[in-house]
Amino acid sequence: MSRDRAKQPVLRGVEVKDFEEVGTAGPPPRSHHASFCYNGQVFIHGGESYASKKSNNSADTDVLADLWCFSPLSLSWSRCSTQGESPRLSRHSATVNGDSVLVFGGTDGIARREDVYLLDLASMTWSPVSAGIRGNSRRNRTTSKYTGCGSRSGHTATIIQEEGRKGILIIGRETGQGRKAPGESHVLWTNPYEWELHSSGAESRSGHCAFRLGSRVVIFGGRKDPCVDVLDLSSGSWSIFRYDADRAAPKGRAFFGSVALRSFRTIVAYGGTDFDRDCGDFIACTVPIGGGTPVWQSVKQKKNLPCRSGCSMTLVQDDTEAEGIAKAVIFGGEYSDKSAQGRLRSHVKFSSDTFLVSFSVEK
Repeated sequence: MSRDRAKQPVLRGVEVKDFEEVGTAGPPPRSHHASFCYNGQVFIHGGESYASKKSNNSADTDVLADLWCFSPLSLSWSRCSTQGESPRLSRHSATVNGDSVLVFGGTDGIARREDVYLLDLASMTWSPVSAGIRGNSRRNRTTSKYTGCGSRSGHTATIIQEEGRKGILIIGRETGQGRKAPGESHVLWTNPYEWELHSSGAESRSGHCAFRLGSRVVIFGGRKDPCVDVLDLSSGSWSIFRYDADRAAPKGRAFFGSVALRSFRTIVAYGGTDFDRDCGDFIACTVPIGGGTPVWQSVKQKKNLPCRSGCSMTLVQDDTEAEGIAKAVIFGGEYSDKSAQGRLRSHVKFSSDTFLVSFSVEK
């Protein structure tokens, strides 16, 4: 084993040490919003909620454009005042890049979008981004009519870096009922903004999570089976890990909240739907040192949080390596009316609950 690998801590278990419901007034109920952390504060944008001109039992929903900020120190929400036109989106992505956030895709309630927006966090100003196609790209030349990523929702957007240039890796998308999305991934490079076809090899999925853990991007969720995709950024190769009765794994789930404990190469997920019901538990997936099959484990918790899908979980503190503690903020989501049969949109209730969750790790 190399010296670097020997220094990496080994995770033996994750436990929900404490969780606190924040009772202060905050954003209106919603699900499928985008969230991000900046300067220790949690921001949420957009999402879908009750239609403003309908009753709460209506199948119609509104897609939102508002931006809110939560302070973990004061345990308070505030609505952000912004300049420019904020996009009305749900099931979109919002990725922090320096002092700005890049928002991509999603649905406006009528159609899926392929627009890119930039929110300058210093001036709180929205502006549209015009992205071209990366020229002299071997990857793009493999598809002669490549025109960019295209419209999508339910995808992930993960910061990567190649040859000193930052980009956002886009994986997955929602499709029509019963259809599979192709497993290709795309990159939106910055400075200048250009699209490039990145690679193929990922499994079809939407409502999943994707985190960069060292030189790998680890993807799970968004499918009925619990398979995990791992992209090796150094080689560009994909590995797909499947699980059977001999390898313990939870049921597949989608549209959950998730965070990465990077020191331990571990992703923790909360809630979501397992395609039969909404979930209120936590699960964790750890990538072994040096690669190999990711290992699933349940997360110890004294009490389940409410069952939610379409919620967000945003990391605000990760001192797991030094102190063994991490903190995250969970917000919103949707759940089915227990008195209704099936999961029709008319039976969906939206949440505005906020929880501050503390994790402890056993090393």
